[in-house]
Parts: sequence; structure tokens; C-alpha cells
Amino acid sequence: MRKTFFRIALCALAVVLSVGCMSACKTPVAAENFCVHGKSIVDGCYECGTACKHGIHLDRACAECEREATYCEHGLPRVDCRICTPLEVAKINFWGWGDATESEVFTELVRKFNEEYRGVVEVVYSNKSQAEYEQTTHIALAGRSGPDVFYIGDGDAKQWITQGYASPLDDYLATSTIVDPDDIWDSALQRYRYDPLAVQSRPGDPLYALPKDIGPTVIYYNRTAMQNADVDVSEISVFEEELAAYNTANSKNYPARGFFLVNGAGNIVTVEDMNVTVASMKAAGMKRIFNNRIPMTWEETVALSKLLTRDNAYNSQAPTRWGYYTEWWFNYGWSVGGNCVKFDENDNVWKFTLGDRTQLRNPQTNQLMPSQFDAFAHFVQLSQPRTNTNIDGNGMSGLAITPPPQSDKVGRFRAGGASNGIAMLVDGRWTTAVLRRTPPAFDWDVAPLPRAATGVEAGHSGSVGLAINSKSVLKNTSWKLIEYLAGPEGQTAQSLTGFNIPNQKSIANSEVFLQSDQKPANAAIFLRAAEVQGPGDWAFLPDDSWIEYWAPTLNTTVRGGTMDLTTFFNTVQDATNVALARYQTPTLA
Repeated sequence: MRKTFFRIALCALAVVLSVGCMSACKTPVAAENFCVHGKSIVDGCYECGTACKHGIHLDRACAECEREATYCEHGLPRVDCRICTPLEVAKINFWGWGDATESEVFTELVRKFNEEYRGVVEVVYSNKSQAEYEQTTHIALAGRSGPDVFYIGDGDAKQWITQGYASPLDDYLATSTIVDPDDIWDSALQRYRYDPLAVQSRPGDPLYALPKDIGPTVIYYNRTAMQNADVDVSEISVFEEELAAYNTANSKNYPARGFFLVNGAGNIVTVEDMNVTVASMKAAGMKRIFNNRIPMTWEETVALSKLLTRDNAYNSQAPTRWGYYTEWWFNYGWSVGGNCVKFDENDNVWKFTLGDRTQLRNPQTNQLMPSQFDAFAHFVQLSQPRTNTNIDGNGMSGLAITPPPQSDKVGRFRAGGASNGIAMLVDGRWTTAVLRRTPPAFDWDVAPLPRAATGVEAGHSGSVGLAINSKSVLKNTSWKLIEYLAGPEGQTAQSLTGFNIPNQKSIANSEVFLQSDQKPANAAIFLRAAEVQGPGDWAFLPDDSWIEYWAPTLNTTVRGGTMDLTTFFNTVQDATNVALARYQTPTLA
């Protein structure tokens, strides 16, 4: 009786256990194709660890798991969500200089950049006065408190690169999808390439900055004054490659000249002699024509300047006191293939060549050009009084068509007028911003720089670069800022100020820069200039101390008319060469 009851009790317990297991697992434990939790072995089981929580076997991809791994509950990629994956914000210190307009532009650009990278990067922009910037930044970069990103002027670039302050950018630029180096003016990019060991800047040398801008030099001219001097400034404004079509369309035979004459018989009279008189240019029936898209020759510039210089020996009725002003010799010397220094490969040293009397041939036309000495002598004679008859030590006379050196050039140009005004001023793109901000009381425009009659078009431009501190621990992040400022958005914003032209040709050739609703009307001249203009002599070597051996004497004694050029070069040549020997290229083993 008891055994029977015991068997019945065991059977009941087995039934209860079986029912409980089936209730939990849905499938009898004994089934070979199912786990103890009743899940198919083929599908996998989350409890057993063979399937994900969505019931997909681990051997197969689960779209829902992938989505959850990529995006967080806040709807953001997990790597970008600072709630799910909080990171310390990278702080970039950015130093520059500029007037109130430039400061405003860069403050807004930095604000937009910080907004785009909010929670990841914060740029702190510090706009310093230009007067203090060089010394302050130089000291900071030499220590460990300097900025991550900083302005580097083309005149400081080689010195700061030599001292190890800037980091190479070639690898960053090579992989950039924002900045295209082929779209940047080569004349701007090249000045930030440098090999400190070779003391030279050559194509292919390391790149240490991206140009944030380039500021070519041109002639700013008083259009109203020219009209008042009976110079036709409206008839023609075409580039040389457009001249044939213009002549055909208008039944003309005008030459590829910036300034020329047409006599009463309709014949072209070109200016070939600097001794041309105002009387001959104003002869009865003579027409005076200015084309602001073709460079004038030296002779044409002098002739036009005489018409615009109020002087009894020239034009006593001229609307301005001075016809012309330039403080730079670069476009004169470079137009004939000359320069103030040349690297001597044989002696492995830089040499002073401002007074070189060698005549070269134009590489495009094979015509013989004046020498560097001739070009420099002409530059000096522009401001000399006519009573000075021995400028070059060989009987060259002064022309007295420009005011004395170191004058208030922009102020005199803006003033206009016969008492102190300048009719034609050589200056950089930055003067456009000044003239727009405080417009003169006359019409004005721009034209190309003069060149030698048999020479090439040349001149100098200014530029400021954007560099990364070699000691920065945030170089990759710093590059993102430079890429933004030197890229399309940053360049477009900077162009609107009119201060300089964009570093990218595609933007410069668009209405973003040309701004046809504002002066100057002939803004395309800046683009032509940017193609051929390089940095001034202050950017040639790691510092400009070698210039101090000759420039002060030039700008005082020589241009003041008390020392001829032959004596000048005899005085400064050897001392300058000794100074240049300091930059001798190290002999590499």
C-alpha cells in the first residue's frame, strides 16, 4: 500500500516538474535541436549567449545592433554625442593682427567655426595691434606660451621657420578635401616654402604656412585729374589679347601701349623718349589716350606724369602737383630680369647685385633689356630735381615728377589738387580698403605697374600666412582651423573687406572679389598682378639686417640728390657682401 502511494507521489512530482519546465522553456528539455531554454540552436539563444537581444544568431549581422552601436538614444552618432561620451574640449589659441574691419571678419569666422565644432573645439581669437604683434608673438613662440595658430608675415617667414617656430603643412595639404593647392596663387604659396639648410625657397621645399591672402601692387590713378589734363581715359580699356578684336570692331589701329598719342591726321604716335615735352603732346589736333589694362613703359609713364605735374617746365595748368609716386624699385629691376641679390652657386653664397650692369634678353621676345643698374638709376631719377645732372655718375638728369621719398603718399593721393596732390600712386591692394572707407572727392581706378619697353611685367606683392606652432599639442585640430580660414568660406568672408585678394584663383575671379558695384572698376588688374608678383626683398633671407647696409643710404643721401649711384655702389657693395656671407649655405656631408 505504502509502495504504491510512493510511486504515485513520484509520478505526480515528475508531472509538476515537467509542466513547470515546459511553461518556462516552451519545449521539452529532451529535444536535441533546442537549448535548455527552448530556443532553436540554429537561431541562437540570448540567455545561452549565442544570439543578440534581438534574437539574431551571433554568426549573423543584426541591423538593429549596428544602428544602436552607431547612434545613441539622443539620436546622434555616439562619437559626436558629448552626453554619452563626454570629452574635454580642445582649446585652440589663434593670434593675428588687423584693423577693426579685419578683426570683425575673423571674430565672425571663429564664431562660426566654434559653432560647427561645438563641444569638440573652441578657438580663442586674439587680435593684436600690428605694432606689437611681431615682438609679442616672437617671444611667445620662443617659449611655451605661444598660440597654436598664428599669422606669419612673408617678411618674418624665413626667420621664424629657421628658428623652428612653424610646423610643415605638406602632409595636411596633400590630403585636404577643402583646400586645393592648384587653385592657390603660386606666387603666394611659394613664399612660404623654405629650406633652412639651403637658405633658399624653391619649388618642392617644405611648406610652412598657407597664405590667407595676397596683396599685389598696382597704379592707383586719379581719373578726374587725367580727364582735366585732356587725357582720354574712356575710349579704350582692353587687355593686349583683346586688342585685335577691339581694333577690328572699332576700325582702329591702336598699339599695345598703356599711353599713346594720335595726331590730327589719325596717325599713332608712340612715346619712345623720356625727353618728350608737354608742348609736343598738347600740339593742335593731338589726342592723348590712356589704356588702363596694358602696362605703360617707363617712357610713357614719364610722359603722362609730365602732363599731370604742375611745374613751369612741364604743365603749369596741371590739376595735381605731382604726376606719379612710387617708393619701390622692384618692378623696375625685376622687369629687366635683375634683382638686389643673387645666389652664386660656384661660391655657395649670396651676393649683392643691385648695381649689376649685365644686360639680359627678354625670355619671351629675345629682345635686349636694360641692365639692373639702368633700371635702378631710372627709379632714382624719378624724384630727383632736374638740376641734378649726374645721378648715375654718367650725366643722367633728374625728372622731378614725384615728391621726395617718405612722403604721405596715400594722403597726398586722396587729397588730389594742384597744391600737393599725386595723380598716380603705386601701392598695394590694401589701399582699396582705405579709399572705400574714406572716399576721395574724385573718380579713381587702377592700372598695371610700368615695365621696361623691352622688359617683362613684374612687381611685388604682400602676403600674410597662417601657420601652426611647432610646439602645439593640437596640430591636427589647428589644421582644421587653418583649412577653414584658407578655404572657400574663410576666403569669401575676407574678400568682402576689399583689403586683399583671396588666395584661391576661383574665388578671386568671381564676383565675390571683383565686386563690380564698387570701385575700382578695373579690379581684374589685381588678378593679372598676382600671377607675376613676388615678395619684396625683406622676405628673401632669414632676416633683413643685410638691407640696413645699403637701404638707409639709398633713401636719404642718394634719393635726396647728394650722392650719385656710382659712388653709392662703391660705398656699400663690399660691406653688403660681407653681411650676406652670414647666410652662406652649410656644406652638407
